[in-house]
Amino acid sequence: MSGIPDLPPEQIAHMADGGPAQTVAQWLASVVDRADLGSVWMITDESLRRALVQTWVLNESVAGPEDRDDLTDELVRSTGHPAWRAFEDHRVGRWREITFADFVAQGWGVVSVPELLAWDLEYVRVAAGAEERSFEAGESFVAQTFVVRLVDGEWRIAGIGRALPVPGWPPTERVVPSDMGPPPSA
Repeated sequence: MSGIPDLPPEQIAHMADGGPAQTVAQWLASVVDRADLGSVWMITDESLRRALVQTWVLNESVAGPEDRDDLTDELVRSTGHPAWRAFEDHRVGRWREITFADFVAQGWGVVSVPELLAWDLEYVRVAAGAEERSFEAGESFVAQTFVVRLVDGEWRIAGIGRALPVPGWPPTERVVPSDMGPPPSA
């Protein structure tokens, strides 16, 4: 970042190695560019991992009610489960065909405008198109917002869109309020 002069500190932190934007870029490079969720599964927040697996279990009827919690727990913890490949193929396929189809076709790039939501949450936006460019006020473009969460000093992909998952049977989501308050006291 030393080659870019006069950036505000929050933007430097947003784009820094190990920062929110780099975490999203790493995740998208794996999922969108290489169709590989396994290598970034553990930088996906646990609540999102759980909700993704629960959605798959319910929609694809891969386990009955008596087995679905155990299967979910195993897939949330590890990519080594025998059902992992079916889950990954389904989930990545849907993302690449629907949610991130423009990114697959046109490439993508991080929009480097930080938006802090809380002490441990930040939005990161990604736009279709791989070329570096500036956007004019009012210009429209295809973009996707991610919610990233700081967990034990590392950023995790916590939500796709402007919502956080709520695991359950069925999983749901809640819209992220614009001000979630100060950090908890120690």
